[in-house]
Amino acid sequence: MDTATWINEEIGKRVTSSMEQAGINKMQLANATGIARTTLTRSLAGRGPGFRMLELIAIGKVLNENYANWLPIPSLEATG
Repeated sequence: MDTATWINEEIGKRVTSSMEQAGINKMQLANATGIARTTLTRSLAGRGPGFRMLELIAIGKVLNENYANWLPIPSLEATG
């Protein structure tokens, strides 16, 4: 299994597990999760342009601000 496929599967497992524990509706996360998954998969597999660093930071901030209570993403301000 290549790295991109493995990461794609791991993201899916972790997001599903976290959602079940928090009782969050799948539709609430579909867009944000899809963006993150597509970004990582395309970038690692070399398919498509991927995302620039600022776009990745913006996605991380959205996830952190909206889902910090259940998704373990460190604060971007704390990590630089």
